[in-house]
Amino acid sequence: MTYYKTEGILLRRHNLGEADRILTLLSPELGKVRVVAKGVRRGRSKLAGHLEPFVVTQLHIVKGRNLDIVTSAQGVRYYKLASAELEQLGLAHLFLEICDKVLTEQQPHPEAYELLCEVLGGLEGGVDPGLVRHYFFVKLLDSLGHRPEIENELGSAEYYLLLQSGRLMTARPIEESVILPQDVVKLWRLIYANSLMQVARIASAPQLARMAQPSVERFYDYQFGVRFYSETMLG
Repeated sequence: MTYYKTEGILLRRHNLGEADRILTLLSPELGKVRVVAKGVRRGRSKLAGHLEPFVVTQLHIVKGRNLDIVTSAQGVRYYKLASAELEQLGLAHLFLEICDKVLTEQQPHPEAYELLCEVLGGLEGGVDPGLVRHYFFVKLLDSLGHRPEIENELGSAEYYLLLQSGRLMTARPIEESVILPQDVVKLWRLIYANSLMQVARIASAPQLARMAQPSVERFYDYQFGVRFYSETMLG
């Protein structure tokens, strides 16, 4: 048998048979993978408490014929979100759903993994939820190769962000676009260059993030063709 070890965060799960579960995990070196946890739904299972949402888990896995099988699991970081406010908990589930929908299977996504850990920690630590949401959307776009071209200052109070190319323009274009105030462009530059906790120290950041969220979500919709409905997908 071939064994391997990895670290992972649970993105999605569904029941299999009477006691098993199929788990979709995000691992920094393996990317998004699907595995089976046998007997995890039994009351005495040693795996159960370590394979829950918002837990960073060290896993031992054996290669299987169809899906690989989890043989042991040990939680190493438990984000305290189960009793969080509804907005924080809903966002945490939404982040898992987005990673599940936009990341390709079995392709390493170390930046997305680190980002997911960072925003879960931000929600746990009381960072403004609207800012955490915006930071996640902007940084994940960047990690997937969709950073808008906002480095060059054009000297305008507001800009048009072209959805197809990611370019900024000062004149209304023919192609599809969203409007970005100059302060939002500056916020995005800060997000690209700094951690969530550093951005959270800027007094105006939460207000700007909530104002600009519809624009960045439309950019997401255009790039991926994916809309995110469920914020409580893990039952």
